[in-house]
Amino acid sequence: MKFSFACQSEPRGNGHAVLMAKDIIGKRDFAVMWVDDVYLNPQGKGILKQLCEVYEKTGGIVENIMEFPREEMVRYGALVGVVKEGNVVKAEGLVEKPKLEEVPSNYASMGPYIIPNSVLDIMPEVTKGANGEINLTDALNLAAKRGMPIYGVLTEGERFDCGTNADLQKADIRLSLINNPKLREYTAKILNDLK
Repeated sequence: MKFSFACQSEPRGNGHAVLMAKDIIGKRDFAVMWVDDVYLNPQGKGILKQLCEVYEKTGGIVENIMEFPREEMVRYGALVGVVKEGNVVKAEGLVEKPKLEEVPSNYASMGPYIIPNSVLDIMPEVTKGANGEINLTDALNLAAKRGMPIYGVLTEGERFDCGTNADLQKADIRLSLINNPKLREYTAKILNDLK
């Protein structure tokens, strides 16, 4: 594997961070993944594989989404104008962290994302969002307003938000148990002893 790095000199938002990598990306379509999200699907396809399969059929922006109760949607980017077919949702756009009374759907934009290269060309036009930062969600919404389709995929697998200590511990346990049969036996014994 080859790794390249682009540094963001100050925290100006995740959209700005993506734009910092424009020279590394070149003219290719690309994927964006958040470092604090871990997705596991031990018995099936990985999350990027699931997204790429949809992207190969539809083109446009393809992203992982999750469904949440309305009151939780204020924490996420929400899909707007959705039409669901199977595990794929076509959306007209996105809104970042809407007010509760303005939540347009229960589908949250989570990432990873498969993004057409042309989105990089419109990113410099994105203004600072409500949080004072340049948000990737706002760039994707601007691309949608200009006719680029957005597809959300309800992927298979388990998500761990490793930005929280609780999910980081859960992910560590889950990964350890997947890769170590002896540890599974030992953990089962401990759990049995606790009954």
